[in-house]
Amino acid sequence: MLKKRFGIKSWFLTGIQCSVGVAVIVISVLAAVVTSNGDTETAGEDLTAIVPLEKDVIASVSGERQETTSLIAEEEETEEYLGEMEIAAYCSCEICIKKSDGYLTYSGQRPVQGITVAANLEVFQIGDKLRIGGHVYEVQDKLSARARETLSLFFDSHEAALAFGRARLPVYIFHQKEIHEGMLLGVFDITGYCGCEVCCGKKEKYLTKTETIPRAGYTVAADPSILEMGTKVEIGGIVYTVEDTGESVTGNVIDIYFDTHEEAVRFGRQRKEVYLVQ
Repeated sequence: MLKKRFGIKSWFLTGIQCSVGVAVIVISVLAAVVTSNGDTETAGEDLTAIVPLEKDVIASVSGERQETTSLIAEEEETEEYLGEMEIAAYCSCEICIKKSDGYLTYSGQRPVQGITVAANLEVFQIGDKLRIGGHVYEVQDKLSARARETLSLFFDSHEAALAFGRARLPVYIFHQKEIHEGMLLGVFDITGYCGCEVCCGKKEKYLTKTETIPRAGYTVAADPSILEMGTKVEIGGIVYTVEDTGESVTGNVIDIYFDTHEEAVRFGRQRKEVYLVQ
C-alpha cells in the first residue's frame, strides 16, 4: 500500500527534488509548521466498506484470544529511498506552535527530540518510520497546509531548532510486514473523546454505557449494532474494549477514550484498520 501511495504522489516528490532552496526568515519558517487543530481529516484511501458484524461471528471468536497490549509482530522490514526532501525544524514554544503548555502531537503523543517528525499527510501517514540523516524518526505530527516543506523535525528547544534551520536531506521509509491476531473488520473512522462536558455533557462523574470508569488506552465507544459491548478490538497495535456508545458514534466509527480533551482533539479523526480480537 505504501508503494502505491508513493507512486500516486511521485509527481509531488519530483517537484520537491527539483526545487531550489531560498533564504527565508527563520521565525516565519518555524511559524509555517504549526499543527492545525481544526483540520482533523487525514490522508488515505477508503480501503473497504464495512458492514455490521453478525453476533454469531463475535461469539465464535470470544474466549479464543488472550488480552494483550500489542498483537503486532514484525516479520520483515525493508527500506525504500524516497529522494532528497526539504526539511525544517520546530519546537513546542509559542513562536513555533503558538501554544506550548502540554503540547501534544497530532497523533496524541508528547513530542520527543530525535523521534518526532511532522509531515505533509498527503505524502506520509501517521506512524510511518523514516530514516533521515542517519536517525530513524516516526511521523507523529502534522504540518500546516501552508508549509512548503515536506517534513519538520522536532527539537526540545527553540535554539536547537534555529541551529538546524532548514536543509535538504535524503529520506528513506521503512516498510514492515505485520502479523495481526484476530480478524480484519476493515477500515473505520477513528475519533477521540474524554469525559468532559464538551464530549459527554455535564455529569458529576462520567461512567461508560457499561457502568465502568473509562480508561485511556483501554476504553472505546462503538455502535452496538456493529460491535457489542465487551468486544475487544485491536487498533494500531493496541487492544481496546468496547465499553461505551455515543450519539455521533454510528456505523463504522470507533471513539477512543483519552484522559484529557486536548489529547482527544489532537487525535482528531483518522482512518485505521480494526481487528476483532474477541
